[in-house]
Amino acid sequence: MSILDTIGRSIYQVGFQLTPIILVQGIARSFPGGMMPIIILTEGPNLLVTVLAGKSPFNPDRFFAHFSPVPGGKLANFAIGQYPFANQSVAANAIISEPLTISMKMSIPVNKSGGHTAKLATMVLLQSKLKDHANLGGTYIVATPAGFYTNCILTGLTDVSTGDSPIPQNTWQWDFVQPLITLQEAEAAQNTFMSNATSQLPSDGSLNATPGGVPSTSVPASQGTNLPAGVQGPNQ
Repeated sequence: MSILDTIGRSIYQVGFQLTPIILVQGIARSFPGGMMPIIILTEGPNLLVTVLAGKSPFNPDRFFAHFSPVPGGKLANFAIGQYPFANQSVAANAIISEPLTISMKMSIPVNKSGGHTAKLATMVLLQSKLKDHANLGGTYIVATPAGFYTNCILTGLTDVSTGDSPIPQNTWQWDFVQPLITLQEAEAAQNTFMSNATSQLPSDGSLNATPGGVPSTSVPASQGTNLPAGVQGPNQ
């Protein structure tokens, strides 16, 4: 195996298997760039147990958790209007973008002495920090071999363990949703709409709002004198 293959394999293992989830803002505000890799939360108690056992803390096989994408994640998600289309051009304009979803599986092998104690401490810490992150409006970046999902929201962390392992609660599923737009994009869309709306309003003052909210056409003063006989104007 060449050096480039070795480096590539290491990057793949660290980036996509050991710490593919990154917390953004929220509890990560004090970190550089406002981003904190999940490994900081998952490897705290586990690192201490590994060192006390006299093992290398840099051995990937002894890390607390290993991640992998769950089949079914979406890179594109569209819906169409449920009505007859006049032609393909109309149908193309009726396509609606939907939020993307991605789930990650977190496997906890517990393959060292003291691993069960580290597991309990790590999961209690993880539950507390994820709750704080959500309350502070934090988001996530999820890295997968097929692409990166930014501005994601965590919707659930669920036990999906099976009977294949004698260790209970050994597999957890992280469910994420990537909303359609961010707050900044929503503000930009609103500004564009308001700009288009106001650009359609007349600027010559030809429309005046009545007390009832119904526009009415104002009559120039010069035309107010051309009234039928016996009819007086408002100022007469």
